[in-house]
Amino acid sequence: MDSDVKTDKYYSRNPSFGETNTTEADKSNEKRIESILSKKWSVIFHKYAHYDNIDWWLERDNKMVAVAELKTAFRESSYAYLNLRKYLNLKWSRYFLQLPALIIFQFKDGGIYYDDIDNIEGKPMILGSKIMKSYNDIEPGVSIPVGSLRKVEYDKKGN
Repeated sequence: MDSDVKTDKYYSRNPSFGETNTTEADKSNEKRIESILSKKWSVIFHKYAHYDNIDWWLERDNKMVAVAELKTAFRESSYAYLNLRKYLNLKWSRYFLQLPALIIFQFKDGGIYYDDIDNIEGKPMILGSKIMKSYNDIEPGVSIPVGSLRKVEYDKKGN
């Protein structure tokens, strides 16, 4: 499996006040996902602005076909985590657009998993335990069993 997932230190990110929380590793991971999934799903990924709660809207045949959010996990776990802000934005988008609202999880080993937000059966919980750098270090969210998600099969070339 591909292991080109970029990692970074949480502390290299910017705090709640000021600039975007996006790092070069985030940008690289988004490009990796765009490259692999645009081929697999025959779609064009369109990036939203930095401060939006959803990463992309997807186009096929000159029509919007979905919205998508990427979360990259740097630790191995049998659960994926999604904060409430992102969860609600995906749910609202799904409801209003009547299109798939995809949550995509990328893991450090290169594994890619996804599903429509309407199929997610997560357990509510508080994510984080201590404010280290941002108010969002502790916030409500959901834990989602990775085994309940759909796995993307691809080769080193992204096919």
